[in-house]
Amino acid sequence: PSIRRHHDHDGDGIADKSNIVYTRFGHRDTHGMSSSFTRWADGWVYGCHGFANTSRIRDGRGVTTELYSGNTYRFRADGSHFEQFTRGQINPYGITFDALGNIYNADCHSMPVYMLLRGATYLRPTWGKPYNDPLGTAPAMIDHNHGSTGICGPVIYDAPQFPANYRDSLFLCNPVTGKVHWDKLKARGSSRIVETQPDFITCTDQWFRPVDAALGPDGCLYVADFYNAIIGHYEVELEHKKRDRTHGRVWRIRYQGDTKQPSLLPDLTKKQLPELILSLGDPNLVTRNLALNYLVDHHGKAAVPEIKKAITKGNSRLIAQCMWALERIEILEEEMLDKLARAQDRLPRIFTMKILAERT
Repeated sequence: PSIRRHHDHDGDGIADKSNIVYTRFGHRDTHGMSSSFTRWADGWVYGCHGFANTSRIRDGRGVTTELYSGNTYRFRADGSHFEQFTRGQINPYGITFDALGNIYNADCHSMPVYMLLRGATYLRPTWGKPYNDPLGTAPAMIDHNHGSTGICGPVIYDAPQFPANYRDSLFLCNPVTGKVHWDKLKARGSSRIVETQPDFITCTDQWFRPVDAALGPDGCLYVADFYNAIIGHYEVELEHKKRDRTHGRVWRIRYQGDTKQPSLLPDLTKKQLPELILSLGDPNLVTRNLALNYLVDHHGKAAVPEIKKAITKGNSRLIAQCMWALERIEILEEEMLDKLARAQDRLPRIFTMKILAERT
């Protein structure tokens, strides 16, 4: 019933110590465990709270947050802050961000994917409790369920290795039908809708059960395959011989064509500070966020002079990540924010607003 933080101080891949940072989560129904921990550029870790459970989480400030059934939340890794992000989903699983900082997740027994607006409610009257949020009920971004009530594990593709047609796309796992779906993101005002494309992966192997997907720093997609013939609760008895409890597979999907081969997986720990800061402008969204978090966690204030140099030049991706780095290490100066709020490119302007929204 707890979120634990594991520390590996000597870099051998084995935790040297661990501690509870948040508790206590309801676990009456194993559908509804906490999942999908995803750290974003703002330093928060985002997660999903699943079906049927009630949780009461007390953070380091002494503030208690009550979550019931399908919700999303976010927390600080040090145990200091825990807060609700959205309400009213049924059984969400999987979180992904786009380059503008929009957050998406998948949900079971409703529509398969949502763009999550902070403070919004995603409510079906027959599920959960009614809420009276100031933001109200958020808009839907898809009008069909991809043929299943079990969609999960979405990922945004934002890297140069796949052809341009695949970028700004959501890939969704469907363990019920054994498919990975492909939806193109389209803007409708400041919101997003999807235009569904032909299925990205289909499979005749009835054991193929994709449950989660991720973009790698090499530009490949990685898909976790539950690999089980029986996934339902009621199809057969719990001890049926086809319920596999030991196997699983991970698939790596790379683009084959012209010269776009996968990049080498970067080792950010071996980069000198100027090179690490340049990684903040990497065309791969995952790489630049890994670089940002490593920069803040392991260099901190010592990196500030170099970050301030980089923010005055470079591409808009690098500038935007430098903004978050400075805001998280110290406080981004008002004069700099004022200038970035008038930037020609939209990314620094959007990140300016997101930074201001985090301030009291």
